[in-house]
Amino acid sequence: MKFFGAAAAALIGCAAAYPSVFNSLTPKNENGGTNYAVLVAGSNGWGNYRHQSDVYHAYRILISNGFSPEQIIMMHYNDIVNNPSNPRKGEVINKPGGVNNYIDIPLEYIGADTTAKNFLAIISGNAANATGRVLKTTADDNIFINYSDHGATGLVAMPVGPYLYAKDLIDTFATMSANRQFNKMVVYIEACESGSMFEKILPTNTKIYGHTASNAVESSYACYYDSTIGAYLGDLWSVNWMENTDEVGMSETLQQQFVITRDKIDLSHAMQYGDLSFTSEPIGNYMASGKSRSHTVSTNGPNPNVGAVSSRDVNLAVLKNIAAATNAPADHAAVRAEEVSRQAYDDSMMSIVSRLGGVDQVSTLMTTRQTVNDWDCYKTAIETYESECRQFDDYGLKWTGVLNNLCNQFPLASISAAIRDTC
Repeated sequence: MKFFGAAAAALIGCAAAYPSVFNSLTPKNENGGTNYAVLVAGSNGWGNYRHQSDVYHAYRILISNGFSPEQIIMMHYNDIVNNPSNPRKGEVINKPGGVNNYIDIPLEYIGADTTAKNFLAIISGNAANATGRVLKTTADDNIFINYSDHGATGLVAMPVGPYLYAKDLIDTFATMSANRQFNKMVVYIEACESGSMFEKILPTNTKIYGHTASNAVESSYACYYDSTIGAYLGDLWSVNWMENTDEVGMSETLQQQFVITRDKIDLSHAMQYGDLSFTSEPIGNYMASGKSRSHTVSTNGPNPNVGAVSSRDVNLAVLKNIAAATNAPADHAAVRAEEVSRQAYDDSMMSIVSRLGGVDQVSTLMTTRQTVNDWDCYKTAIETYESECRQFDDYGLKWTGVLNNLCNQFPLASISAAIRDTC
């Protein structure tokens, strides 16, 4: 594994040379086990600056509260910190005027290794299916998972390869539970329609607690646009829970953090899922290891709700901000090109639906969000659209739920034919 920073490299080198000594010094949690974390930024590209920024901030929180690098596995494409568009090379910030969070960041799962397959292998301890370290947890260990990226009905995106689908995630959790691979698990997800990863499918009795940025049908929101950087620096829900953590420390309970974060967000609805029986426990039971930081961090700064935009609209909003600042013809042309691209998604999906449903059905199929009943059909319909038409981007993902609606009503063969006839 590669790390920035001699101290981190020396620590890992010591752990490899003397694993029993290192493990004996790892602070124990309240159950006598160890706390572990998996942090995932599920996107790449400069326009998605905020997702990597979110998880770098989360990494700093964990490290400053006693986690060792050995207890954290991070997945991030790593194309932001020294991106040609970054005016602050070597730095990634999560709010205007904020501190650099890109310090001693692990470089184990980056670039081509940021896949759903690797993620599921990491959390389930399946080394044979992974390209790097995996969790080797026991029934005494707690796991904290934080994911930040784009989402849609029953899925979240990854930078490389297929999407991470809710069914595959829940099935992996079930296997981990049956194999007694954790004591308790806390999962925080920042994504549009992130509630659909858990709603009606995450059991309430398996010691897995989910906290999401939005419910199952709505967008999440980007915040903190910085004109000098040309990007949104954070996501609204993520910066709220992390700034809350920075401010109050580790004694706040999971339930208190949910309520505070929910009430600070004006635009989406933060949600809770799964097993709520242990939400009276402090967040430090999952986000700290041993002695946590005794001081608080100042969170003075702008209100993140001001200027926040739907994650579906970030690309367009950034282009409009740039065009307004420069008034350059090329920048106005970029805005028009993005609007044309968005309209193409709209038109293609309307055409697909119209080929299958009658006039009285089209509106319902285009506007409702239904539960996924046939995962094989849904996955195949998405794959067919992306192979025959185009890849879904953050805006286009809003339409995957329509493909699910079609799967709930029409045979896959008919859906595939409608997609091919359209594209």
